[in-house]
Amino acid sequence: MCKKSILSILLLFILEFSFSQVGIATVTPEATLDVRAKNHTTTPGTVDPGDGILVPRVNSLSVNGTVNGQLVYLIANSGSFNRGFHYWNGISWTPVSGISDGDAWAVTGEDLTSSIARTGSVGIGNASPNAYAKLDVSSVNQGVLIPRVNLTSNTLDLNSDGDGSVANQPTGLIIYNNGSTYSQGLYFWNGTEWRRFDNSSLTPPALTTLICSNAVLEPQSYTSGVPYVGNMKIPYTGGNGGAYSPGATITVNGLQFVLRAGTLNFGSGELIFSVTGTPTVSSPTATTINIEGASGNNLVPFLTAAQSCTVVVGNSSNAEIKEVAFAGPLTITTAAASGRDGYHFVGTTPDGKFSVRVFVPTGLDLQSNSNLQLKYNGSVSDPATLDIIHNCTYMWGGGATASSNQVRYPKNQWAGYNGDASVLVNAVAQTTVNNPTWFDPGVYAAGIPEYRYYNWAPADPSDKTFYQLEFMMAHVNPIPVAINATVCPAGTCNQVKVFFKIRQIKAL
Repeated sequence: MCKKSILSILLLFILEFSFSQVGIATVTPEATLDVRAKNHTTTPGTVDPGDGILVPRVNSLSVNGTVNGQLVYLIANSGSFNRGFHYWNGISWTPVSGISDGDAWAVTGEDLTSSIARTGSVGIGNASPNAYAKLDVSSVNQGVLIPRVNLTSNTLDLNSDGDGSVANQPTGLIIYNNGSTYSQGLYFWNGTEWRRFDNSSLTPPALTTLICSNAVLEPQSYTSGVPYVGNMKIPYTGGNGGAYSPGATITVNGLQFVLRAGTLNFGSGELIFSVTGTPTVSSPTATTINIEGASGNNLVPFLTAAQSCTVVVGNSSNAEIKEVAFAGPLTITTAAASGRDGYHFVGTTPDGKFSVRVFVPTGLDLQSNSNLQLKYNGSVSDPATLDIIHNCTYMWGGGATASSNQVRYPKNQWAGYNGDASVLVNAVAQTTVNNPTWFDPGVYAAGIPEYRYYNWAPADPSDKTFYQLEFMMAHVNPIPVAINATVCPAGTCNQVKVFFKIRQIKAL
């Protein structure tokens, strides 16, 4: 038979099949192309190592496809493409990932590093999500973007379900407010209202009284032509806990004043204003600032017209006063912790630089052995000793005083010095056997409780801080009482009560 005849027969065979169904391993195909597994028999069976269909395998998808639906298998990760099946969608190569249900994860820029199971944990940027987390996101240069919403009301319904009601808005919902009604930032729904992430309410801020006469500028002085950076603080009473945003910027004598955003205390507190600029005058020439609300210069937007006031700063040497008070029983302490076994009560200055205590060694009586001591709390970088100047007044029916002009205290040890001295002297440090005293020993005189009043300051003239201490200890019958585990069961002497009030005065 000639070659022409054979070619004609093959063409007829192909044309016949082109309008039919094709079966591989079956004579009864059920689709345009029906490929049966080796173990198919009448119903699908177990897989055979030789089963399957091989589509074209490639090592790069750097060339565009030609026909929509063109299918290839990428044998290894290449560029931004991951190993696997890809098809040409007419614009780009698309991974075959089963995303038809609309519930897929879009992955761009780097490999998918873990499986995403809807009933398990999800890791983004890491291969092993933490077992405690449903979502574990890792990155060194990226963040997480949550929905940005214009929060116009503290009871705003996001209305995702279209019902216009907050009744079914889920507790714990988080948004970022990018509107102007409230300060921008993260908010959460607590089931009743939107709250800031510090759990403060969106209640409009309000206070009872702004005490402008007690305003403080720090640093307190300025020089004409020299750039200034500082803060102004104005105390208030009757704060309602509402948060507030900065108001308008006011310029006086070349200095710009603007309220720092914050949250009012419930009760007393202080408003803090940023102060910057190059002053046109020098202290003690005063700078006068009108503090007004929205009806005036809007420096403090939430002030009422009746609360407007005037602040004068820069014309005096102001100081900041902080007070703390402590009251309670003596409690047990050890030599390892504080130099000697015994019982004590401790208070610390607001800046943490000094601690004071009354101390009684174990087994000794309250009458003669309750001594006050001082400790200089130094950091690793602080000097090993600190010189202070101090004075004490103690009263018990009469009274006495003592003072020392320069006493050297060791770092981080309880110590004391008793007596008058006009020259440098060293404080006595606590050991396992002694009982140093900060001025007169024994805080009882013939069974009568003393009232102690101390003043001290670092000898360094550059340290502008002064400290004051008020003290008293009370027990109904201190003379026969020896402090031990019987009197102080479980390490607490509940029959003894101690009072400290510490005032810290710092020049600004």
